[in-house]
Amino acid sequence: MDTEKKRLFVETTIPSLATARPSCDIITAGRQASTRLFWETERQKYDLFVSQDVLDECGLGSPDAAARRLTFLSGIPVLPKTKEVIELATGGCSKTSSFGTATFKKRSFVRL
Repeated sequence: MDTEKKRLFVETTIPSLATARPSCDIITAGRQASTRLFWETERQKYDLFVSQDVLDECGLGSPDAAARRLTFLSGIPVLPKTKEVIELATGGCSKTSSFGTATFKKRSFVRL
């Protein structure tokens, strides 16, 4: 039995949805709810990673909102800036459904 956790690349949308004020738009509210539910119940099943570009983008905008996003991501390891990480972060990796995948040193990452 393989007990190794899958690696998950957290892109900017996740902290944005999880930390934003509740939306009046039903589709956005649903995305917020499902993101928060995943974060509360499923994230422990994965080794999470971000890129410096994600942190930089999360630091933009309203200082209060930026602080919430960056706090949300605190403690998540930052991947080194390599060609593969740039492709993963920009969506240039192979796509499967709404997720992307990339392989680094024979380790697979899923983009969330």
